[in-house]
Amino acid sequence: GVATSFQTSDLLSQDKFWHNELQHNELHRRLFGVSLELDETHSQDTRLDVQGLLPGHAYSVMRVHECRGKRFVIVRNPWGNSEWKGAWGDGSKEWTNEWLSALQELDHSFGDDGQFVMEYKDFLTVFSQIDRATIFDPSWSMSWHWLNIPPQPLSRLWVYGDIQFHISINRETSAVIVLSQMDSRYFRNLQNTEWHLDFVIHKVDTTPLSEPIATSGISLGSWRSVSCELNLQAGEYLVLPRIEAAYNFIIRKHNRVFNELTTAWAKVLPHDPPTDDQTGGDTQVPDTQGDKGPSEDTKEGGEENKKDKNTGDEAKSYPQVFTPDLLLGLRVYTQNGAVANVRGEVQY
Repeated sequence: GVATSFQTSDLLSQDKFWHNELQHNELHRRLFGVSLELDETHSQDTRLDVQGLLPGHAYSVMRVHECRGKRFVIVRNPWGNSEWKGAWGDGSKEWTNEWLSALQELDHSFGDDGQFVMEYKDFLTVFSQIDRATIFDPSWSMSWHWLNIPPQPLSRLWVYGDIQFHISINRETSAVIVLSQMDSRYFRNLQNTEWHLDFVIHKVDTTPLSEPIATSGISLGSWRSVSCELNLQAGEYLVLPRIEAAYNFIIRKHNRVFNELTTAWAKVLPHDPPTDDQTGGDTQVPDTQGDKGPSEDTKEGGEENKKDKNTGDEAKSYPQVFTPDLLLGLRVYTQNGAVANVRGEVQY
């Protein structure tokens, strides 16, 4: 299956999510999990709980049910204990004599077994993240293509179009498109960094390309893959990924310090140095002065100043540092006999 994550605060319609997702999870073969997070000050404090619920801990959504004008969600703690102590929790004041008769309808009984009942509005208020997994049955088929992305300067900013995947669909179908990198837990010697991934999808029917018909979601807590669920008509599609090294934000703030560190790392990383064909034969840092004239770090006449103006020490030159190779894969799941042909290419 394929899992996606999203924040409960990002739901555009709580009614549609109830009717189209939670009530029909068996029809769509989906599993749901939820978790809650506190602010950064308390998120790592395992001693805290929110009316019996633990932050940073995953809970399973067992089923939902509408009963006597209220919407209920039956949730389970996989530990088999430690339950919700708020409204509609086991033995709470909401369970009056009138409502105790509804326990059988909800298929629930009191006891410290990890299963508890929440009203839907409390469910969305207390839990901050929802994880949804789509389970594929034999009616689904998968096509895929993996690309080897050559080394590039570590501080390079990637844009949509540097990498392209072409998809050809022979008939209308529900589809799930997944962009993924290798799992660093199992391929530590082949991939030494993790990348942020996202992509946009275009329908190839106009020149220039039309606006994207869909974009990838965000996989909270996991950088390994991003995905998108949509309906596709027969035709040609273009998937444009964008990748960014997980530490690029450090480069922007501390470029010189980081280059010193990564220069040392590059000496031990298990990858071959880039060839002239991969780098265009030019590994020099481009001149960023433009038409602004000589910088403050150059002497009159254009000679480089050998001293650092702040410390008086000998100025250092920082070699260009390159990323390891990246294996990037696109998987396309289609349904009911639809076939997807997938191919990819690197454009830079």
